[in-house]
Amino acid sequence: SEIVAIYSKSHGSFICVSDFLSAALKLWSEQNSSPPRSIIVYRDGVGDGQLQALIDQEVKQMESYLENSYRGQK
Repeated sequence: SEIVAIYSKSHGSFICVSDFLSAALKLWSEQNSSPPRSIIVYRDGVGDGQLQALIDQEVKQMESYLENSYRGQK
């Protein structure tokens, strides 16, 4: 199964990652009994000069959200 979600709510120049992940994972859990093995995020609108800030902000938010959401699950 796969879930495709388009999300445009932003906070400055970065997206609100926890809102996006929450919505996508809710859809996933309605159709699947276990967490996804992988998550692919396609990100547009980020210039080369913003890549490190994106990693520092959005990727860290995703990691934190997933750790909290799936703590103790494999």
